[in-house]
Formats: sequence, structure tokens, C-alpha cells
Amino acid sequence: MFEPGIHSSNQGSLLAAWSLSSGADFIGDPGEPTHRAGHTIDLTFSNIPFAETKVRHDLDSGSDHFTLVTLIPGRGQQTNANTGYRVAEDSLERFAHIINSGVPLLPRPASAQGPGDLDDIARLLTILFQNAIKAVGKKAQNAARSAPWWTPACAELHASYAKARQRSEPDQERKRRTMLSTIRNAKRDYWRRIIDNAAEDADLYKVVGWHKLSPSLKAPPLVVDGISIESTREKAEALLEKVLHRYNDSDDLDYDPLEAEVRRPTLPWTTAISLEETEKNVIGVSSTSPGADRVTVRLLTACWQHIGEFIRDFFQRCLELTHFPSEWKLAEVVMLPKAGKRDKTSVRSWRPIALLSCIGKGLERLVARRISWAAIHYGIISPQHGGALPKRSAVDLVASFVYDVESAFAQGKEVTLVTLDVQGAFDALLPKRLLERMRKQGWPMELLRLISSFLADRRVKVRLEDTYTAESRMQCGTPQGSPLSPILYVLYLAELLNQDRALRFGYADDIAIYRASKSVESKRSHARARYTPDYEMGRYEQSGLCAGETGNDTPLAETNASSSSRRR
Repeated sequence: MFEPGIHSSNQGSLLAAWSLSSGADFIGDPGEPTHRAGHTIDLTFSNIPFAETKVRHDLDSGSDHFTLVTLIPGRGQQTNANTGYRVAEDSLERFAHIINSGVPLLPRPASAQGPGDLDDIARLLTILFQNAIKAVGKKAQNAARSAPWWTPACAELHASYAKARQRSEPDQERKRRTMLSTIRNAKRDYWRRIIDNAAEDADLYKVVGWHKLSPSLKAPPLVVDGISIESTREKAEALLEKVLHRYNDSDDLDYDPLEAEVRRPTLPWTTAISLEETEKNVIGVSSTSPGADRVTVRLLTACWQHIGEFIRDFFQRCLELTHFPSEWKLAEVVMLPKAGKRDKTSVRSWRPIALLSCIGKGLERLVARRISWAAIHYGIISPQHGGALPKRSAVDLVASFVYDVESAFAQGKEVTLVTLDVQGAFDALLPKRLLERMRKQGWPMELLRLISSFLADRRVKVRLEDTYTAESRMQCGTPQGSPLSPILYVLYLAELLNQDRALRFGYADDIAIYRASKSVESKRSHARARYTPDYEMGRYEQSGLCAGETGNDTPLAETNASSSSRRR
């Protein structure tokens, strides 16, 4: 009972009978040795639900008995409720078995009659995954991991030296030298093996990345409105307010585009989904960071044979009812320092990255790929517009521009380049204006209702150094880190680039306009004439357009065109 495979002795059966009669269950790990000589001889019993006892080798006190730590829920210091669980490789089969047992108990997606039913199914699906993770996984500890070169021989010699030092043995110096020599050899052999086995560029990038270790130091204070903020929680709340809540929907349309004059859609849309398409968008991706539900692509892959058909049916029902489940609208926003920003005390030096449910991102990715294909195939987006589109990269845009510039220089012309940026970009997207733009582009009403559901009632909580804020509702914007957000923003700005498909190009929210001419004055006047309508449109659409030749956000009306000239 307490140590599988070992026959009970010394009244072990009486102890087991007492446990059954008293209601006090064994809360340790069966078979986990609690003594240096082996065997489970230190037992802990409790009738408190979810109490558990763990062997903590990192708290070794020098005794021949290992240190045991008992955790009692609701007692002592409150633990972080957002702490995740790690599922080991040898536990994935048990995890898949639990999912397989729980799927038949879930409501059938075909029985859902409205958004409320879909929300209930998504919530129950999340609970099933979380219970399975807790059942087979171990709670993640904040303790540091051992170095990759730390071998069992190193651990054995370190334990021997620590024991000799505690007992002041005469040969402790010899053991210390032996331990250090073994560690040096282990390091050298490990790194030599890693470098010799690097067969691809990705392997070399990993080696370089291991040498760019960032210090685990606390972020510097934030200065907000002249006030220095030291507390991590207060900094997280300040970033939530100043970064994510700096925009609102006050500039959005005062009418609902979905209730406006109905135009006959010109673009196709279907709600049918194949199992192959679902698998490609859910688990056919590189492993991404999990959202608040802590469900990873690795776990979904392990149980896909049991859950795949259910997720396909659920995705299809979401498309049929034009509803995006509210369970997947909660974003855990991680604040990361922007590269190249030296002043870490400014809120503008931090970039919000939304961590979303991997299951929800599968549905987003499916919709995004369908929209991207239709937008390119039917010419909704300019050929010079890249970002979130297949076979269109920033490198292609740069190569095309360089070719045009060199051709102009070869003809003795000068080139003017005006760059436009959007303040806030994804955070400032206004839902009703996006829906109005998509309605005029010819997208069907079923897709517009789905996008409206995706953007409505989104919630966020900010994570900074393992500290979380409370959930907060967003008034506008679309989350950075969502597979669907980039293509929606491309559609949001599509008209700006469609006005001149020859001399305008852009990538996501960055736009450039260029002009080649013989004289400086003509090119400047022509540039002003070209980007002034963009400014007026941007002001009308409240898209926050900015222009400049540097990385600074400068109001478009106050920025002059920047020019680059060369003669051959």
C-alpha cells in the first residue's frame, strides 16, 4: 500500500486498517524512498482534502532520513494560484487515458443551441484538462534546475564531500579536489559534445543563446507621472493601466455595422471543417506558450487521438453559431522589455505579449488562414502589403524597394521615402470600424459576427515577475500574440495601401510611400500630396497614424518627408 512490491511487516497491515477506519489517508508518494538506505518508512496521514507530503532533497539536513514537507491547503502563506503543473514524459500515457475517460462525459457540440451552450462546453473542456494535469503532474517549483552537464557522478561526489565536511572528516580536502576535477571534466565533455554534434544552424543558435544568459534581477522601478514605483504588483498594475488601457472605444462608430445596410457578400465562407485541418491548426505547430489554462501543444498532441474529433466538432459548431467562447478570451499578458530601449523606467519600454489558450489559438489560426487565403485570392489586399500572409515576407518588400531605388538612381533620379507608423497598433484597433471596413470589403455576415464575438468582452491579467494583477476588461484592441490579430489589422489598414498599389508598401502596421523624380521640390510636393490624404483618412478612421524617419512616434501632421538622394 505504501511501497508497492514490498511485503508488509512489523504490523504494517494494522496501520493500513487504521488508515481505512479513521479516514486518514496516506498523503505521500507511494514507493518514494524516505531514507538513505531506501524504502518508504516515514508516513504521513491526513483527512484534510488535497493535503500532500513531498520529499524535499533540496532541504537535506544531514540526517539519514530525508526531509518531508507537508502542504495543507488554506493554511499559512497564500500560494500563487497561477502556479502550473509539469507533466513528465512517462506520465503522458496516463494523462491521455484520463482525457479519454472524460470526453464521453462532455456535452456533444452538436447539441449546443446558442453562445451560452458553447461557453459551457469550453469551460467543461478546460476543467477536464486542468484536472488531468493536476492528477498526473507535479506542481512546478521555483527552485533552480540543475546544470545540463551535472552528471550522477558529480552529484555522488558532491554528496560525499558535503557529508565529509559536515562530519569534519580528515579526507574532506581530498574529496573536494576530486569533486572539482570531476565537475571540470563533465563541463568540458558536455560542451565539446554539444559543439561537435551541431549539424544545423538551429543547433548553433542554441549554443549562442546559452551564452546569453540574462541575470535574474528585479526590474528597475517604473516612473509614472513623476512618481517612482518599486512594488512589483504596483508596477504590473501601472503597466496594465498605461499600456493596455491607454486607449478606449470613445472614437469608435456610434452604430453597429452588423445592423447597417446589408450588402451582398462577394467573398466565400464555409463552416465545414475537416479533421486534418483541425489537427494542422491545433497541434501541427511549434510548441507555443500556454495560456491561463496551462494546456500546451505537447499535452494536446499526447491525447489527440481521443480529443481530436471532439475539438473538430466543437470548432465547427462555433463557426455555425458565429461565436467565440468566452473561456478563450482571457489573455495572460506578459510584459517584456523592448529590445534597444535603455530607459527601463518608462512604460513605453515594455511590450505586452498575450498568452492565450492553445485550443482557442487553434480556432483562431484556422479562421486566420482562411481569411488570408481569400484576401489574397480575391485581391482584397495590395500585393505590396505583407504580414500574416502566406509567401509574403518583409525580405520580399525590402528586395523590391531596393531594386526600385537602384533603378531610379541609375536614371539620375532622387528618391523620397515617407514612413508611417500606427500608435498603439493592435491595442488601438476599434472593433466597429474594423467590422465596417470588412463589410465594405465584401466579407459575409457569418464571418463578421464571428469576428465581433472574438473582439467583444476580452479580458486580461498582467504578469510581471510571477506577480499577477486582477482580471480587467478591454474596451478595444486585439491581443498581440493571437494568430488572428495580424490578419485583422492588415484588413484594417488595407484601404491605405490599395489607394496606390505601385508606390506604397507595408508590413502589418508599418507603411512606406516613395517617389522618384528629377527635382527635390517636385518630389517633396508630390510626397506631401500623397501622404496628406492618408493623414486625413487616418484621422477620420482614428487609426493613430504617425510618420517619421526615426523610430519615434511623432504626430503625422508635424513630420516632414525624409529624402535620400544619390547620383551616378
